[in-house]
Amino acid sequence: MKCDEIRLYEYLDGSLNPDQARETSAHLENCAACRERFRIMEILDRREEQAVQPKPQPASFRGEKWMLLAATLLLTALLSLFYSLLPGSSDAPALASLATRRPYPLVLLETREGDGEMLPRGLQLYREGRYREALSELEKAENSQDALFFSGVSLYLLDEPARAAQILKRVAEVSEKWADPADWYYSQALLRMGRREEAIRVLRRLSASDNRYQVEARAQLGKIMENEP
Repeated sequence: MKCDEIRLYEYLDGSLNPDQARETSAHLENCAACRERFRIMEILDRREEQAVQPKPQPASFRGEKWMLLAATLLLTALLSLFYSLLPGSSDAPALASLATRRPYPLVLLETREGDGEMLPRGLQLYREGRYREALSELEKAENSQDALFFSGVSLYLLDEPARAAQILKRVAEVSEKWADPADWYYSQALLRMGRREEAIRVLRRLSASDNRYQVEARAQLGKIMENEP
């Protein structure tokens, strides 16, 4: 097994099959660099779990929270009805529901000299799920393809697919390192916007080449075709 940050993330997440898990465990025993990366991942993962522990709230606040939830559900239903009445967009909500909600996994990247403090700080905020703050820091790291990619994904996770699509399309065109992940999230942004044919073209490109999104792209294409009117 080669050093693979994504595989380490999936090992931590428990999403590997038994053979892959054994292979990764054996690799960690023999690779000091990956052991150190994995140690950092475990620390950050524990911090995330501690950050999301619910705090007890007074009864009045809980009542306000339920009212807010009810208003959100009502607004969602009204928006769905609105989109269903728009000409040529009847399948937009169905397409948007197919788009992934999972962030791109991150182990803190080694940054180049000249990136300054903005990139590592932005990546740390991204890792913690603080995407708006991460975006603010990443945008300061000029001429960094790493920063550009994670800015695009942050916008996608902040439910700004139009802005995300512009950035991710650019990254896919100029960065060999981020081409496949950028194409994947670009296709997801297109799905969120209901731009079916463009999303299909990108997914077909991913499904036709050997990359880590090939299986997911093929599965998503199948679901899109199932939703054809």
